Amino acid sequence: KLRTKGVEPWHQKHWDWKAAGNFICGGAGAGLFAFAAIAGLRVDSVLALGWGALALVALGLFLVLLKIGRPARFIYVLRQPQRSWMAREAWIAAGFFPLAALGLWFETPWLILASAMLGLLFLFSQAMILKEAKGIPAWRTQAVVPLILATGLAEGSGLLLAAVALLPSPTTIIEAAAVAAVLLTALRGWIWRSY
Repeated sequence: KLRTKGVEPWHQKHWDWKAAGNFICGGAGAGLFAFAAIAGLRVDSVLALGWGALALVALGLFLVLLKIGRPARFIYVLRQPQRSWMAREAWIAAGFFPLAALGLWFETPWLILASAMLGLLFLFSQAMILKEAKGIPAWRTQAVVPLILATGLAEGSGLLLAAVALLPSPTTIIEAAAVAAVLLTALRGWIWRSY
């Protein structure tokens, strides 16, 4: 029997809505930012979606802040990035937000693309958080990582497609976004069936 300090371990059956909201908003926001960055190379009006993507990721992080038992101690999550994917996620977010804001504000393509790479690293760290979650055995498999990556990218492409449809002249971007959304949704479905 395990000896603990007053807390017996148990298998966690589910996460609450705040944790789920973090992964949903963080994944969809990171995916949307990546697609907005690529589409923004051709159509400047799409770059405004980057702000919406940042807001989604920020909302997800705010929801997980509400989940912390003692919110004043949120700074402790930054400790030990060499061992904790949650710490890595926080450090990546700390670089992602200012770099993305600068890139969007000054409309600098290379900053926006670098930010998109950080956003994808943020999505990867979220996938690794789930893979390393000891409390939920179904997630402790390597297959959860491509599932979360494909889900975030499919959601991001879908959000881009929905937003671009509202633009005055979407033309070629709507076709590319539709193709990406269909392919990523099919890939996500295949990964889910394999999982």
